[in-house]
Amino acid sequence: MTGPSGLFWPDPQKGDLMGWREFFDRAFRATTRKPRPTPWDSPSRPKPAVPPATEDTAARREDPPEQEVNTLVAPLATAHPLRDLDPAALRAALRLRLVDLDSLTRVEGLPHLRAIAPGLVEVLTIDLPHVVITPTAADLARLGPIPAQITLGRKHLHRLLDEDLSVHHVSPEDGLSFTVVRGEDYCFSSVALILPTLIHAVAPELELSRGLFVAVPDRHHVAFREIAGLESVMSLGPMATFTRHGYDARDDAVSPEVYWARNPRLDQWTPLTVQVEDGIHIHVPAEVTAYIEDD
Repeated sequence: MTGPSGLFWPDPQKGDLMGWREFFDRAFRATTRKPRPTPWDSPSRPKPAVPPATEDTAARREDPPEQEVNTLVAPLATAHPLRDLDPAALRAALRLRLVDLDSLTRVEGLPHLRAIAPGLVEVLTIDLPHVVITPTAADLARLGPIPAQITLGRKHLHRLLDEDLSVHHVSPEDGLSFTVVRGEDYCFSSVALILPTLIHAVAPELELSRGLFVAVPDRHHVAFREIAGLESVMSLGPMATFTRHGYDARDDAVSPEVYWARNPRLDQWTPLTVQVEDGIHIHVPAEVTAYIEDD
């Protein structure tokens, strides 16, 4: 450890702190509760410019749904003929999704692509019973204005909070705790795009004005920690190890990093961790350090 703005945590591959891999497989089902209903978020912000790619994208989930889901990429026309589907059915299937940018085989022509953090983006998808399609703007032209479709895709994320969620409070040491929420849906971690609503559902007592530490190691889990006191900064070590293990252990990985989520919608994410050969470097921004000094 080198001080509150520069922490170092050992390589998670060289020591399975608290048995994280087993924890991922079993412990999340221990605490389950129904989230509170909450209002929908407002429309998303405009998309940033991103470099072009060359292929259409579709991600297919395996059947039956209780099995682990592997995302398969195939040409859009082969995955599902969108032109043959009823527009009302397509609108009902619209959903925003949080993905690793490298998992997309194309970004050119997409109706919506918004950067959340370096390498982590929000896209508009069509989630059908046995296939998830990342459509182009041309594919959605008959559904009306794209901004309205983005709003609808964000609204539909709230359906994921209508199911039973597993909420687990991880405490490797006194005070060094964080919370992990698990959902059964194959892209549950996309609820991090409506983070204030998720927190209202599972931990409404938290103070969000300073933002949150948040992680999305895979498609089923969202981890978070309120920023309050020195313990919250010290918790970044175990939280980073947990996130790295979850990212490495699963085929449906999203991100190995821990982020600082801030602004009123908690949708501006600043990376706090960097993966290095000997472990994980943690950098706490001066703004967060100032919060801790004020406590």
